[in-house]
Amino acid sequence: MKKTIKIFGFVFALFALASCTQSFCSNKDRANIIANYEVAKTTYNEKEMTQVERISQQLSVDGYVLPTENYMNYIEENVYYYAIHDGAINTELFGGKMLKQYSVEELKTAEGTNVKNESIPFSKSTYYACIKYAGHDENSDDIAQTLWYNFDSWTKAAKQKVYAKEDVIVGEKTILLSVDDLPSDGFLNAYKSRMEESLAETTACITPTDGIYSGVQLEGKSWGDAFGIGLIEGLIEYPIAWLIHSFYTMFGLGAWGAILSIFIVTIIVRGFLLLVTFRSTMSQTRMQEMQPELMAIQAKYPNANTNDYQKNQMAQEQMALYKKYKVNPFSMLFVLIVQFPIFIAVWGAMSGSAVLKVDTLFATQEHFALSLGSLMNNEILSGNVTAILLFVIMSVMQVLSVKLPTMLNKKDAKKAPNLGKNPAQEQSQKQMNMVSNIMMVMIIVMGFTLPVGMAIYWFIAAIISLVQSLVIRQITKRKREKKTSYAKYKTK
Repeated sequence: MKKTIKIFGFVFALFALASCTQSFCSNKDRANIIANYEVAKTTYNEKEMTQVERISQQLSVDGYVLPTENYMNYIEENVYYYAIHDGAINTELFGGKMLKQYSVEELKTAEGTNVKNESIPFSKSTYYACIKYAGHDENSDDIAQTLWYNFDSWTKAAKQKVYAKEDVIVGEKTILLSVDDLPSDGFLNAYKSRMEESLAETTACITPTDGIYSGVQLEGKSWGDAFGIGLIEGLIEYPIAWLIHSFYTMFGLGAWGAILSIFIVTIIVRGFLLLVTFRSTMSQTRMQEMQPELMAIQAKYPNANTNDYQKNQMAQEQMALYKKYKVNPFSMLFVLIVQFPIFIAVWGAMSGSAVLKVDTLFATQEHFALSLGSLMNNEILSGNVTAILLFVIMSVMQVLSVKLPTMLNKKDAKKAPNLGKNPAQEQSQKQMNMVSNIMMVMIIVMGFTLPVGMAIYWFIAAIISLVQSLVIRQITKRKREKKTSYAKYKTK
C-alpha cells in the first residue's frame, strides 16, 4: 500500500509540475499584449465597449472612485513627451524619422510601419506600448525593463505636485490636476491586476523571429534567451517550439499546417525518446520473453507474501533470471526520468508557440494554444463539437495504449500452464494495475487543461506507443515460438 501511495505521489507531482514551465513573454511582449487588450472590443451589460471601459465600469460597481479624463490625458502627454525626449529611445526610427525629430503634436498624427510593413499610427506601435506600460530605470538602457515603471512614476510625480499645490507640468505644457482627478492606490492596484489578466491568458510568445501573432507584435527569441529562462526551456522547449514554427512557416496551410507540424514534431520527439531509451525498451522486450519462467518461479513460492524465507528465495531466483536475460528491473524508472523533462518541455512548447495561436481550429474561433477545457466550454455554448470529439478520441487512444498491451499479456498468460496461485504475485499485479489505472485516469482528467496542440500530440503519441507495444509483443512472440520449436527439435 505504501508503495502504491509513493507511486501515486510521484505521478501526481509529474502532472502538477508539467504546467510549471516559465513564460517566454518579454516585457516588450507583455506591454504589447496589454496595449492590444486595452483597445480590444468586448460586450458588457449588453453594450459593446473596450476592455478599459469594461474594467472601469466593473471597478466603479465595486466601489472604487475612477480617475478623471484629466488624469488619463496627463498619462498620454507623458507618453508622447517621453518618446521624444528620453535618451533610451531617442535614436529609434518611426515613419522614417528619429523620434526626437518630432514635436508632440506631430507624433500624435505620425504614421510608421510594423513588422508586416503595414501603416500604423504611433499609438499602435511597440514604442507607445512599451513607454506606457513598461519603462526603464536609471541603471538600464532597455525601454521595457520593468512593467508599469513609467505609469507608476508619472502617477507618483503627479500626486507629489498636487499635494504640494504646485503646477503639474509635462514638457512645456501645464496639466490642470486636482486631488479629485487622481486615482487611489487601491484603484491602481485593481486596475493593473485586471489589465494583467490578459498576460495570464496569453503565454504564446515563443517565436524565433519578430512578427505579429493574433494582432500582437512579439519580438523574436534566441536560443540564448531560452537558456536565460531555464535549462529545460533552452535545452528542449525552445527547440521543439522552433521546429513547430519552422514546419508551420514552410507548409503555410493554416490549421492543417499546424496539425501537420505537430505530427512531424511528435514523430521526432518520440523517435528521440526511443533512441535514448532503446536499451530500456529492449529490456522490456526481454521481460515479456521471460514471463513464463518468472511465473514458474513465483508459483514455487506461494507463501512469499508472508514467509520471509520463501520471499528471499524467490527474490534470489528472480534476480538470477533477470541476469540470465540481461534485464534491468529498474529500466522503467530510467524511462520515466527521461520522459519527465521532455513531457514538461513539450507542454510548454505547445502552449507557448506563437504560431499555434495564429490560426483558428477548423470551424471554431479558438486557437491551438488554448486549453482544451476552455475550448470545450466555449463549444458547448456555441453548439460546436470539434474539441469534444478531439477529447474523446484522445481519451480512447490513451486507454487503448495503456490497457491493450495488458489485456494481450493476460491472454497469453491464460495459454500458459496453470502453475497455481501466488498471493505475492497477485498483490504485485494488483498494485501495477492500480498505478496503471491511476495514470490513465489522471491523463484523461488532465486533458481538460491541455493546450489543443498538446492534445493532438498525445493522440499521435498514443498511436505510436500502441504500435510500439504491438511490435514488441510480436517480436517476443516469434522469439518464444522459435525457442519452443528449437526445444522440441532438440528433444527429438
